[in-house]
Amino acid sequence: MRLRSLAALAALACGMRPKEPSLMEVSRQERFDRLYRQYFKHYEKGQARSMPGLRHHEIPLQFEFELPKRMYSLSMTPALLLMRGGISPSSALQAGGLGAAFHSGSPWWYIEVDGLGSKHHQVIQGLPEANSVVVRPETVLHTNFAKDLVNYFEMVHVPHAVHKTSFQYTVGVRPSRLKALLNAATPRTARKHVEEFCRGQCSRSYEGVLLLSSMVLRQASSCSSCGFPKRCQSPWLLRTHFGDLVQSLPEHDRANLTEDVLHVWGGAPDKPLYPQGIMDYLHFPEMAELGGMVQGRRNSANVSREIPVDEDGLLQLAGDMLDQKQRARIDDRLRGRACAVNGEPPSEGGTWRAPSARQWLEAASLGQDLMSDHDSPASQASLSRTLWRSMGQWRLSAEEPRIFLECRAPSSCLGKTDAKWHRLSYEGMLLETARAVHRLEHA
Repeated sequence: MRLRSLAALAALACGMRPKEPSLMEVSRQERFDRLYRQYFKHYEKGQARSMPGLRHHEIPLQFEFELPKRMYSLSMTPALLLMRGGISPSSALQAGGLGAAFHSGSPWWYIEVDGLGSKHHQVIQGLPEANSVVVRPETVLHTNFAKDLVNYFEMVHVPHAVHKTSFQYTVGVRPSRLKALLNAATPRTARKHVEEFCRGQCSRSYEGVLLLSSMVLRQASSCSSCGFPKRCQSPWLLRTHFGDLVQSLPEHDRANLTEDVLHVWGGAPDKPLYPQGIMDYLHFPEMAELGGMVQGRRNSANVSREIPVDEDGLLQLAGDMLDQKQRARIDDRLRGRACAVNGEPPSEGGTWRAPSARQWLEAASLGQDLMSDHDSPASQASLSRTLWRSMGQWRLSAEEPRIFLECRAPSSCLGKTDAKWHRLSYEGMLLETARAVHRLEHA
């Protein structure tokens, strides 16, 4: 049975490949490939954001705050549009010409451009996002870390009473701390299934991995609409590569993991996860393609312009895309995009689907994560090569053996009611999170 399922897995990973480009398309394809190598390939390294010198029990912590879109309007420039699409133009950065909103005035915070969109589409508009450096919880509690964020928001005139509900933070924990981290956000019935299955016989690490794995499957299988897969991974999103995590387990745990997880999860093991479908993200080159501004790789738009590969050409293209009429037309095309992977379809036809729970687990036993851009056949077919995004992106290593998770719904992660959480100030949100992580470190 296992040999047959592994053979099916091999067919999924190797047989479902996009078609090769024709000779006439090679030159155009090479232009897009060159942009990918220059601006996006470094993401393939999958290096976790951590910090040196951490003791065994310490938990690194990093925050993201996006400015509320109704309270701050960012005037898009060509440089900002490129950055919103993943391309950082060196000339604009060196000149410091991004505007006051991109200067935090703090050693703890830096400001980036995040995209504006929804579960189902992206648009040209971007928003400033405040990202913290990776810190210890004590740093948040005993320095100006939190006050500096408040000062930045005051500088850009964001009221204290306005909150973005998707304020996020990322933590890295040892496998033995996974259960304690996930308990508050795990439904009681799911915790009970794992406890009854283990009956005190599982190690703390293995019990945590069972909770984590069933959580990922529960969130993926219950996703109620087609869209970007990471949007359904809430309250917790697993940023660590699942295949790496499974490979770090003792041999007897690895051998049993697939059947154990399927048992405690209790869902349909052979149906595709994300049952309504999945779609990939667009970087700047794909936005220009789908917007009809340049010749595309999959079809010939009624334009003669090729995608530029030099910075000046990219800035000129971005400026043209921000022309009022062009921008409205491009946004309409982006909003009207079908919910599917933007790339060549599978060789056997149909559309790209998420793996089943069994395929995901069995691939992990081979060191792969089929819900990560590192190993997903659908990601390989995607023109942007970005489908799962932060899911499974960070590789486990001997230098950093922690498991990283992103909290996308802090009230749930911390076991707070929404009403209580939203009464907190921005500073209060940071301090409350840091206190909870500090307690977890010393529990």
